[in-house]
Amino acid sequence: MNFDALFVNGRFHTQDPARPEATAVGVHQGRIISLDDELPREMFAEVHDLGGATVVPGFHDAHLHLSLLGQAALQVDLRPAVVETMEDLLAAVDEYAQDAEEGTWVIGQGYDQNYLGAHPTAEELDKVSHGHPVYLVHNSRHMGVANTKAFEIAGYPERRDVPSPEGGDVPTDGDGRAQGLLQETAKSIVTDHIPVPTADDVADIIATGSQ
Repeated sequence: MNFDALFVNGRFHTQDPARPEATAVGVHQGRIISLDDELPREMFAEVHDLGGATVVPGFHDAHLHLSLLGQAALQVDLRPAVVETMEDLLAAVDEYAQDAEEGTWVIGQGYDQNYLGAHPTAEELDKVSHGHPVYLVHNSRHMGVANTKAFEIAGYPERRDVPSPEGGDVPTDGDGRAQGLLQETAKSIVTDHIPVPTADDVADIIATGSQ
């Protein structure tokens, strides 16, 4: 019988106090079946020489942020897998905004300018906002884009005189008006004015994330 693979000439840290290290590990069907010379190499279909490399157990972090997952599912999905072009992004915001309740924020998440070719601008978002404040969260969560209404709520009518805080940046156009992009700490200029979810909102967010 041939087992799957033998890895030799390595320094394997086993995490077993009785046998902390091994130089060879045999594997079959995804499980370790031997250490060192417990099984001869002739019993393995493949033998891989690791050249003295150190091998440590894998750490598989399978956690998630349930509230963020649920919140994202209730917002405009702007991930590259869903939105391939800037036209697609604006159409998605348009469709969501026209059905949103009056006075509510339109929040989107997951857009990536590396796929779109550029960041959306405040003016572009204004045209599809249907009067709503709009804020789109970048895929990295290190920046976002807001429309003119959102800046107005934040205390900056017509996107003028918006400061760039320490640790952040607010790019401006030739007239000195914020283009819409808020980087790093500058996000809070707008996000601090997005209404805090109610208890019922949180319940919906957690239920959606769980489902």
